[in-house]
Amino acid sequence: MKKKKLIILFFGIDFYEHEYIDVNKEYQKINDIIKKSNYKDYIELIPGFAIERENVQQKISENNPDIIHFSGHGSKGIGPNFLGDTQNGNKDYETELLKILKKYKDTIKFIFFNTCYSNEIARRASDFISYTIGVNRLTNSEGAIIFSANFYELLSYG
Repeated sequence: MKKKKLIILFFGIDFYEHEYIDVNKEYQKINDIIKKSNYKDYIELIPGFAIERENVQQKISENNPDIIHFSGHGSKGIGPNFLGDTQNGNKDYETELLKILKKYKDTIKFIFFNTCYSNEIARRASDFISYTIGVNRLTNSEGAIIFSANFYELLSYG
């Protein structure tokens, strides 16, 4: 019997004009770790770069991931920032994203919010997703890459 692959959907979004987050480097580091692991044939990392918020649901539906990884910028009360987002506070982006994710509560096992100030959205997502990780403060590319690399190294080596 063939084992089911673990599908990781990586959303890498860097649009913020003030500070660059190297989502490409983070993706590549995770991909390199998976390729070197004993379980490389059972883990598939799917990229989703430069995604607008309205395309999240489509990407999830197309790929049916077990794990979703958000990388890039995040804001308090908003969660991960996507292309086209405005920071004017007129929309409840966090609740909007949670509604989308909740639709997949039976298939998504884990969500990694590797964005600044994502601890609150991770906490809220844990009401319907088994495992979530968020960041409770401002972070930078180097810290985000180290954090995710260590996580996926542990995951990919059992």
